[in-house]
Amino acid sequence: MTTILTTFAVKEEIIELKIPNAEVHTALTDIGKIAAVGNLMKKLYEYKPDYVLNIGTAGTLNHNVGDIIVSQDYVDRNYQKLGALHMDWQISDTFGTNKLPSVIGGEERFDRFVVNTGDDFVTTGDEIEGDIVDMEGYAQAWACRELHIPLLSVKYVTDILGQNSVKQWEEKLAEARKGLTAFFEKYADVLKDQFK
Repeated sequence: MTTILTTFAVKEEIIELKIPNAEVHTALTDIGKIAAVGNLMKKLYEYKPDYVLNIGTAGTLNHNVGDIIVSQDYVDRNYQKLGALHMDWQISDTFGTNKLPSVIGGEERFDRFVVNTGDDFVTTGDEIEGDIVDMEGYAQAWACRELHIPLLSVKYVTDILGQNSVKQWEEKLAEARKGLTAFFEKYADVLKDQFK
């Protein structure tokens, strides 16, 4: 049987996920890169999953509230600023062949979307590279890469950067849970095929 670890930054994001022929565990990683990597590593050693599915919320400049972005490419915006020191700030293709679509404006898309991660709550779009922003994705990608565990990220867009993002995010958490639950129910067969 396949073992899948689902990760969430905060308890308000948690949804129940059932995948046929899979044992699904849930991990709360907390907010920020250090907490995320530390808490995730403990769960990776405890459950020894075949896959990690990072589920949660994100902000954006390029998309709309309610869009769901599926990604396996990550950048670390803090490390990127230290490029002259040759910091490892990009992690790509953390999953291989992805069968889950992103849903942008109600349409399915299979583009390569990038999660931009940093240790700050972004409220402006200055120097942001990528499609969505969060505070844990890159750290989880790094941990999974170190242990050779495939990682796929599914994020519900809760806020547009620069438009009172903190307040928008807090107000949209319940909506995000509903949207993500509906997404995984709709793509249950794809999910089953993805994780076998």
